[in-house]
Parts: sequence; C-alpha cells; structure tokens
Amino acid sequence: MLGEIIHYLMKNQEAFEQVQNGLASIVGASEEETQIILDVINGTSKILTGYWF
Repeated sequence: MLGEIIHYLMKNQEAFEQVQNGLASIVGASEEETQIILDVINGTSKILTGYWF
C-alpha cells in the first residue's frame, strides 16, 4: 500500500504539492508517516537495511 501511495503522488504532481503544502492529507497516515513519504519522493530519506530513520 505504501508503494502505491508513493507511486500515485509521483504521477500526480498536483496531489503531491497539496500534501506537501498541508492542503491535503493521506488518509490513514500519521503526520510522521506522511513526512516519511514526502522525504522518499523528494529523495531526502535515510534508509538503512529497509528501515526509515
């Protein structure tokens, strides 16, 4: 499911920008999870052995 959310936001720039600017949210995701998703898309996440930091 997480991969589908990332894929959707990467293909839909307008939706991505709305989430990034706080104008939309990802249903079922906490603020922390949303930030992790945005970091992954922006390429600023730190991944080590499959876990996000």
